[in-house]
Amino acid sequence: MANDNDNWFTTGDDDLHIDEDLGVPKPPDIFKTNVAFLRNKRLVLLFVFIIIATPVCLTLIDVHRDGPTFVDLDITQFRLEKVNPLNGDSSDGIFAGLFRETKNKRTDKKQIKNITFGLTSCGEGVLENSVTSIKSMIIAAMNYGVKFLDARIFVESLNRMDDMSIILEEIKDEIPSSASLKFVYEIYVVEQVIPRGEYSYLWIELYKQCAAVHLFIEKAVQDVGEILFLDADTLVLGDLREVWSYFEEMDKNQFMGLTLEQGFSGFPSFYEKHSRIPFVPPTGVSTGVMLLNLTRLRQYDWEVKLTNVLRSFAHDLLRGDQDIINALFYFNRGSILFNLSLFNHALNLMESINKSFGYLFIFVICTEYLKVIPCIFNFRRSNCKVEQHCREASTHPDGIQILHGNSKTFEAGGEFREIYTVYRKFNLKSGNFKKNIVNRIMKYYENLRNSRTVFNSGCIAVGRQIFNRWWNHNTRNRMNDGQKKEL
Repeated sequence: MANDNDNWFTTGDDDLHIDEDLGVPKPPDIFKTNVAFLRNKRLVLLFVFIIIATPVCLTLIDVHRDGPTFVDLDITQFRLEKVNPLNGDSSDGIFAGLFRETKNKRTDKKQIKNITFGLTSCGEGVLENSVTSIKSMIIAAMNYGVKFLDARIFVESLNRMDDMSIILEEIKDEIPSSASLKFVYEIYVVEQVIPRGEYSYLWIELYKQCAAVHLFIEKAVQDVGEILFLDADTLVLGDLREVWSYFEEMDKNQFMGLTLEQGFSGFPSFYEKHSRIPFVPPTGVSTGVMLLNLTRLRQYDWEVKLTNVLRSFAHDLLRGDQDIINALFYFNRGSILFNLSLFNHALNLMESINKSFGYLFIFVICTEYLKVIPCIFNFRRSNCKVEQHCREASTHPDGIQILHGNSKTFEAGGEFREIYTVYRKFNLKSGNFKKNIVNRIMKYYENLRNSRTVFNSGCIAVGRQIFNRWWNHNTRNRMNDGQKKEL
């Protein structure tokens, strides 16, 4: 007896039905369900990616960047251990890093009234940058209802301390009483922070002057539990409470929040190209903006493990304190982080297959003690020079929140020079935020886009990623005005 499945391949009129519209044979009924399934491209691509990506990500945990510089090291010397555990604190167990992003809800921004921040002001030409950065913090605090702003400033000498004190007093006098903002500060000399001992000279000369302060700030500010620490060449453009709210999203083991060194793209990051040390996969992390829960950090043998990293990799450090942080967190990695909103590691891979694929999820290798925060809180030229690596800059309601002027982008000819200049010249007492900052920056970038000037950097698009809410408001007004004229 002939197999029933053979009937579909015969040419008899009784068995072969012709579609009147297309003139082609219809497929057998057995395939109808499969065809409907295959038409759902998103579901298929999601399923395929999970099957392929999961073992790859698991493999990365153990073999990523295991090179000859550290493969034979005793990694136990880098593993953090609690030396002063808090009462009632316990380990999260083996699944500590799983679904870490959705574990805690962030605090309502309106409830945040007190913020402590720190920065360094060391070396030639840095004083102006650090003062402008502090002004941007005060502007953000006034605009978004922060009532108490506590600054912790680190300088290299007593002379610089005197200069900074005079400037900060002038800034305090400029704050209008209508802002209801109390601004206080303390200034420290770096020598008071750097550990004494065999490696003290290495800490002092680490990368740039005062760079090691990032690593030992918990020793200097014993009265502080949480602090936002920034490089001197940063500008706070958005709601200061937004980044602070990520403290509440950390689990009970995490004590540091950092952005990735570079967004996910087809271009390798600095660490992927040049690093001679282990780093947090997949691209490394940046220490330009740091959220530090010092209460939790003080539980661990932090200084001992930092010194072990310095001793092991002293000759391979290219970016000083940032390299040490990357190496230490590399050896203290946790589980795979499943993130629904922040990053897009999988997206670029899937976009090449199907551009209509939605931005659904991403796997990021995380560490047990590190919280990865969005790139809008440490936006740098590397996020935009070649292509846009920070999707949150376009999708977040307020766009870029903290702008980092590394790679001399705040200097003459730099991509972010105009933004820096507007903030530097702003007068806290008589200035108007919308008129003297927002409108000027928007006008500058609008003119730049409309001119015939050839820009060799993709960072020109940053103009529309700053103050997104204002750009969208102006666009709606223009559309409404155009409709009125037509009527």
